[in-house]
Amino acid sequence: MPRYSDRPLPPYRFIPKLAPHPTADPAGHSFGRKEDEGQGGEAAFRFGADLYNCGCWWEAHEAWEGAWLGLERGGARRALVQALIQVANAHLKLQLGRGKAVLRLRGKYSALFVRAGDDSALYGFDTGPWRRQVDAYLDARLAIEPLAHDRASYPPIVLDRG
Repeated sequence: MPRYSDRPLPPYRFIPKLAPHPTADPAGHSFGRKEDEGQGGEAAFRFGADLYNCGCWWEAHEAWEGAWLGLERGGARRALVQALIQVANAHLKLQLGRGKAVLRLRGKYSALFVRAGDDSALYGFDTGPWRRQVDAYLDARLAIEPLAHDRASYPPIVLDRG
């Protein structure tokens, strides 16, 4: 999988109750670290894509929040980044076996994608086809017990390099 940022990936992905909380636990991978200045906008978005692609959903959410905060309130791009945050959260809930939470978050991210213009593109990322892949992936995973991720069919984020 190509990388879109030169920032290092964390040594582990945070899964609640299975790993130390990254910022609240002294053993966390980001404990005591201040967020890098100037890591909003496209840099935060691209790092979030790297984190998402390696299954670091909590960390992707945090990175994308940095991008989200810098976008115009009520704007389509802000809604789009917020939708991606909710998609990452849905994947984390799937990992935790919380199917009802996945469905609730799917409703949230679907509404945000519609508000953003459904087939929007941001920083070289065409979200329309990817969103349909995510929906199909979640449908398939929710139909199988126990709930779990499948790395072979997990839809990655692919960005333009330009």
